Amino acid sequence: MEAHEVTGAIVTPDDGDHRGGDDFHSSGYTLDEIVQFVDGRTGGGNPATGRPTIAEIETTLRQAGPERLGNQSPARSDCKGVRVIVNYDMPWKRTAYYPGSLGKP
Repeated sequence: MEAHEVTGAIVTPDDGDHRGGDDFHSSGYTLDEIVQFVDGRTGGGNPATGRPTIAEIETTLRQAGPERLGNQSPARSDCKGVRVIVNYDMPWKRTAYYPGSLGKP
């Protein structure tokens, strides 16, 4: 199994298969917690915000491995028109949006 380093954490390709309560990408937080951090930042499911839903956020984090953003701490995951950016060192610094849509799906 190949491992990748993302923001100081070792990330393996199968991390997206973990259950919601498992440590996610060696961040010290679970997938469920990361999803909640992102959802809270992006309007908590309010369709008026034009941001991804909690289901889209979770699907993106599960299916797309994180890609480190250059020399910065955050990592980006893109899947099916949804982008999620999480700083795995400080996951309360996060966002999700539809790239190129100016907030509209």
